[in-house]
Formats: sequence, C-alpha cells, structure tokens
Amino acid sequence: MFQSTIETVSSCTAERLSAFQIGPNEYAGLKKINDLLQPHVTELANLYLDRFERNAGLKLPSEERAEYLKMTVGYATGKYLPPIDDDWIERTKAVTSQVFAMQTQPYAHLGAINAVHRAELQILLKDFGGTQQQLVLIELFNRVIALKAEIITTTFQQCRDQEYRCWAQEQAEGFQQAIAQMVAQAAEKSSSSSAQTNQTSTLVQDLLALAEDVAVASRESAAAMGDTARTAGSLRETLDKMTATLSQASQALGAATGIAENSVETANKMTVQSASIQTIAKLIQDVTSQTSILALNARIEAARAGESGRGFSVVASEIKGLSEQTANATEEIVAHLAQIGQTSAHTLSANRSMLETFVKVRDMNEAVCTEVGEQMGTITKIAAAVDQTALSASTSSDAVQRIQSLVDGISGELRSASCAANELNSQIAELQYGAGSFLTNLAPIQGLEADQALNEVP
Repeated sequence: MFQSTIETVSSCTAERLSAFQIGPNEYAGLKKINDLLQPHVTELANLYLDRFERNAGLKLPSEERAEYLKMTVGYATGKYLPPIDDDWIERTKAVTSQVFAMQTQPYAHLGAINAVHRAELQILLKDFGGTQQQLVLIELFNRVIALKAEIITTTFQQCRDQEYRCWAQEQAEGFQQAIAQMVAQAAEKSSSSSAQTNQTSTLVQDLLALAEDVAVASRESAAAMGDTARTAGSLRETLDKMTATLSQASQALGAATGIAENSVETANKMTVQSASIQTIAKLIQDVTSQTSILALNARIEAARAGESGRGFSVVASEIKGLSEQTANATEEIVAHLAQIGQTSAHTLSANRSMLETFVKVRDMNEAVCTEVGEQMGTITKIAAAVDQTALSASTSSDAVQRIQSLVDGISGELRSASCAANELNSQIAELQYGAGSFLTNLAPIQGLEADQALNEVP
C-alpha cells in the first residue's frame, strides 16, 4: 500500500535509471539476455496470455487473443534490448496502458509478468555459462525486472489517477450542474414563495381590514338588535296595556249594549202603551160623540117640553159643553199621543240602530282583542328571536375579534416567512458560491485521492 504519490512524469529518465543502476555499461549484458530469450518470445507471450486470462477471469476471443499475442510478441522482442531510454520506457508504459484499458486488476497483469519472469529466469540459468557471469547477468536481469515493475506500477497508478481525475471531473461537473440547477430551482421557488408570501400577506391585510369592518358591523348590529329587543319589550308592554284597555272597553260596550237593549224594550213598551192610550182616547171620542148626540136629543126633548123642560135643557147644554170639552181634550190627547208615538218610533229606531252599532262595535272590539292577542304572541316570538339574534350577533362579534387576532398572528407569521425566504435567498447564493469554491479547491487534491487505487496492488 502506497502512502504517497510516486512521481514519474516529472522525474528525469536518467535519475530513474540511475536509481536502478542501469546505464550504458550494462548494455552488453542486456543484449546477451535479450539474445538468449529471443528464441522463446512466442512461448513466453503465450504463457503471459494464459496466466493473464486465468488471473483476470477472462476468455479472450481467438481473434482478439491473436492481436494481443502479436502485440506481446512485438514487445517481448525488444524487451531487454538496449538502449534503455525514454522510448524503452514509453513502450513499457504503452503496454501497461492497454492492459489497464481492459478494466482488469493490476495483479492480473503483474502475476502474469511474474510467471514469465520465472520462465525467463529458468531459461537464463540453463543457457548461462560460468558461475560469475551467471550471477552478474541474473543480478542485471533482476534490476531490469524491478525497473519494469516500477514502470508498470507507476503507469497503473497514473492510469488510475487519470481515470479518477476524469471521473472526479465528471462528478464535479455533474455536481456543479446539479448544484446550479438546484440553486436555480430553489432560488426560483424561494422567489415564487416570497412573492406568494407577499401576495398572501397583502390578502391577509385585506382580510384583516374586512374582519375589522365585519367586527364593527357585528357590534353595531348587536347594539341595534339590543335596541330592537328593548323596543319589542316596550311594544309588548304597550300591547298589554292596549289589551287591558280593550278588555275594559269591551266590558263597557257590553254594558252599553245591555242599556241599549233595555232602551229598545222600554221604547217598545211605550209604543204599546201609546197604542193602548190611543184606543182609550178613541173610545172616549166615541163616548163623547154619543154624549153629544144624547145632549142634542135631550135639548130637542126639552124644547118640546117647553117651560118644564127648561132645566133639563140647561143640563143638556152643560152636558154638551162637557162633551165638547172632552172631545177637544181627547183630540189634544190623541194628537199628543200621535206625537209620542212618532217620538217613540224614532226613539225605537234610534235605539235599535244604537244597539246594532254597539253590537258591531262589541264584535269589532272582540276581534281587535283577538288580533291583539295574536300579535302579542307574534311580538313575543319576535322579541325572543331578536334576543337570540342579538346574542348571535354578539357572539359573531366576539368570533370576528378572535379571527382578527388570528389573522394578526398569521400576518406576523407571513412577515417572518417573507424574512425567512429572503434569508434563504441569501443562503442559496452563499451555497452557490461555496459550491464553486469547493469545486475549485477540489481540483488540487484529486491527485491525492488516486493513491487509493493502488491499495489493491499486491
């Protein structure tokens, strides 16, 4: 596991070769190693591919395997052939990059190379002559293998680093776009929310003013209902008095009707008595007429009697005079009785009219009493309804006042929400700026994150 980045790109090739003690003095030995391995390059290439497929868990198609075999043979042909310079290093890096492009783990490639190196070492041990020369060439072979391992490892790291940088760049760009989109949406929603909050606040203010008007109207209505209830109560008292007065008037009309009935009855009796007196007067007139006739006859007889009948003649004259006086008195009585009869008839007619009027007035008074009684019930119901309405109006006024208090609270909350929305806009702007700064500061440290890719290198 590597704890820091292995510098290769910026390192000088000479310094790298010097670290492994590989230079022109070793070219002869390297050429000898290369010559000894040349007859086996195809065999070693097939060994590499077999081990690589097994380590990576792959089964390359025949055509693709033939291409890789050709590439591996081409590389193995000059793998140890000097000079060891930049071109030699780039060839090794190119092969490693191609293997990395297959998305396999480094151990698959390194394990296959290790198998090839063991095979190459066996070939060298078999073909080397002399113990001292064998040791020198094997030591040089090991140094070249170590150099190749460093180049392969570093190339894998660079590829991983580049891949991670590309991935990080994509993620950063996606993050930046997502943040920008979210910030834009949040800003838009915040602005919309702020506008809606302001609009709602305006509506709440209008509702508050309307609630104030309704509260005033409710209070005025409650006061008016109270006045109406008191007026209804006064009207009920007035109707009670009117009912009592009408009852008294009804009693008085009943008494007057009785008196009128008595007057009619008395007038009828007077009419009957007047008729009886007229009959008696008629009888007296008849008697007076007979008396006058008798007095006339008596005078006639007295005249016949002469001197002897003179006294009888005086009596007859007196009787005639009395008869005439009686007749005159009787005529006056009859005349007075006729006037009395007319007066009685007029009085009877007037009494009957008065009786009928009293009866009508009594009936009308009774009807008025009944109507007043019904109106009393209606007034009572109206008074109760007005009392209830006044109570409801008072309750509504209290409710409107509570609503007004709630609306005041809502208005305050909306103002707080508006302030919060403005603060959110500021925070969104700060978030957008912070995201940009984060992405800017992320670039220099992405290379350090690539070190984790080497944790899986055996």
